[in-house]
Amino acid sequence: MSMAKSKITRPYPPEYVDVASLAYQLSVSPSTIENLERDGRLPPRRNFFGIRRWKWAEIEKLIDGSEAVERSKFVERISV
Repeated sequence: MSMAKSKITRPYPPEYVDVASLAYQLSVSPSTIENLERDGRLPPRRNFFGIRRWKWAEIEKLIDGSEAVERSKFVERISV
């Protein structure tokens, strides 16, 4: 019997994250992530084997302010 994906906890984020994982890591709703993506405020997702994921290292760079993507008020708020 396998454990449900929502019940799995990790001491670190996975290297590539989906909408639900990214929302969880940033403590926001999946719709907030979708809005940030639609507004162009997140780095583009990578597509491999038909799976679209963000590279967590790029999200960290965005939060730290070292990524070239325009920083949103949301990112400013969580960066403090």
